[in-house]
Amino acid sequence: MTSITIIDQYTLHSCPGCAQRRGCKAVGWQSDRHDIPARPALLAVIIDVNGHELFSGGRMPDRNHPESRQPVLELRVALTVRDFERSLKFYCDGLGIQPAALWQNGGGHALLLELGSGTLELFDEAQAGAIDGLEVGRRVSGQVRFALRVPEVQAAVDRLLAHGARLVHPAVVTPWGDTNARLQDPDGLQITLFQSGG
Repeated sequence: MTSITIIDQYTLHSCPGCAQRRGCKAVGWQSDRHDIPARPALLAVIIDVNGHELFSGGRMPDRNHPESRQPVLELRVALTVRDFERSLKFYCDGLGIQPAALWQNGGGHALLLELGSGTLELFDEAQAGAIDGLEVGRRVSGQVRFALRVPEVQAAVDRLLAHGARLVHPAVVTPWGDTNARLQDPDGLQITLFQSGG
């Protein structure tokens, strides 16, 4: 369980003995808080025309790595939430994962979570209705729904319910053998938790 209550303390550093972030290619980040593990990473640092930092965070791809020749290097979904601290606890404590990065932009806060590999599914209305029908029994999801593969569905359901999720439908076994449960996060986003049957 994390003990993070406010996300306003972090230290950006470039390389040992170097206090300058701008212009240094060996940029990383490290937390001032003992409960957030330090993670070396390349960071994007966006500076406006007046020299004000607009954004710090997010790992930059290594352009020399073979995968950098792919047309898409990373899938990143950005959620705007009503209560940042509540959602932080929901996703970190409820899913049992540590933040990969935390940062501030003026008065705003941001969190980056690494959730395993990512894919983008496109459904037409008939397919979305079919999946809702299998998991819930009727058409209920909106335009966007998360599907998170977890090791054990019921344990994940219980943790997320304890951190503010609403159960849309208990776990069902799909025709292809997966076990799927449907929840809503504190902002109403629908989430399918699934456990592979094979």
